[in-house]
Amino acid sequence: SDLASRPTFGRSHSHNVLKTTSALQPAQLHNPRMNATTGATNLHKEMFGAPPAPPAPTPMDIFNSACVRLKHVPTPAVKRHTLTLFRLHNSPKTLTSITLGDIPLTLDDIKALAEVLKEAPSIKSMSLTNCDLDDDSVELLIPVCKSLGCLTTLDLSGNQKIASSSVPALRALITEVKQLEALQLDNTSVPQPQLRILK
Repeated sequence: SDLASRPTFGRSHSHNVLKTTSALQPAQLHNPRMNATTGATNLHKEMFGAPPAPPAPTPMDIFNSACVRLKHVPTPAVKRHTLTLFRLHNSPKTLTSITLGDIPLTLDDIKALAEVLKEAPSIKSMSLTNCDLDDDSVELLIPVCKSLGCLTTLDLSGNQKIASSSVPALRALITEVKQLEALQLDNTSVPQPQLRILK
């Protein structure tokens, strides 16, 4: 009787194996690697929680990334000054002032700086004195300055290449940025009559 029962047991066991395998086919046989990866990921989440979000970029990260996109290599002086300016800030949102004086800034430097300013809504004052800025530099700066809701002081003194071509943009800045208290243009090439209009 024992021998007679063994084939029945074997057939039943084989049937169960086939049935189980068939039930798993949709999830495992079609893409077993994905199933294993998903299972491991879910297990990790259950044990340790979701992975932490990557850290937000610092002002220096934003400036350097912009330079890479522009294929621009800042001069050692610009690198040194921007590092000094940004190194104490883990977020552009903590920046309240920008001071980059007495170093020539190219248009690409201004473009990279503008990317930082776009993420820095708390900027109250900006001083770019004696930076060899010109009318093209002003044209790049003014739109981002208009977006700075806390800006009260903009000092562009000592940039002798800034001339009358910049006056319309500067006038628009004064008109649109209501909280702006001081726009300094000493020792530029903006004619005196137009300076009086801006003041």
